[in-house]
Amino acid sequence: MQVVPHVTDAVQDWIERVAREPVDGRGGAPDVCVIELGGTVGDIESMPFVEALRQFQFRCVFFLGWGGASCARA
Repeated sequence: MQVVPHVTDAVQDWIERVAREPVDGRGGAPDVCVIELGGTVGDIESMPFVEALRQFQFRCVFFLGWGGASCARA
């Protein structure tokens, strides 16, 4: 399956947008955003999301670890 580029770009843009939203009531942007990619790897439905996160490593400082990923803008 080939993933349409604008779909993966939209997923990455969404991640960057919501990662800047304050969540603790202080009004500042968070220092870290933790992202979990759920589902079963290999399912065709999750391909755009898996590919978007693969490409995302080139947009920010990216750490993929057990159970999730974290990203801090370089």
